[in-house]
Amino acid sequence: MMPQHQPMLYCRHCGATPAAAVDIRAHRGFILFMQFLRMSGPFCRDCGLATYRRMTVESVWLGWWGPMSMFINPLTMLFNLFAYNSIAKLAPPVPGMPGRPLDPGKPLFQRPAALGFLLPIAFVTLIFTAIALGSA
Repeated sequence: MMPQHQPMLYCRHCGATPAAAVDIRAHRGFILFMQFLRMSGPFCRDCGLATYRRMTVESVWLGWWGPMSMFINPLTMLFNLFAYNSIAKLAPPVPGMPGRPLDPGKPLFQRPAALGFLLPIAFVTLIFTAIALGSA
């Protein structure tokens, strides 16, 4: 039996290879409505990391502000970890056409925007403090 030939995937942004066919999502939670964003691959390692980091930072800052978003936003970021794992395993991109791979920039937790991860922790702490002071 002959092995099946896997089609070569090329990055949707820069045309580099290897690439992974993943979806990267972001969530914006507002008081009255929500927005769900999705970027579909395939992405090379650099373009995928840049997209993952950009969309995660957006979720970190804008994803908490609705009543249901406190639950949906963490799930969105959790699902993105599957895409991140697929992208991070890729070899460095071999440039293709039409352009150059995106600059992935600093890792997520080395960016000032990572402080947005503290928003839900601060919110929960505030609620428990209010409950504790109210029952005393």
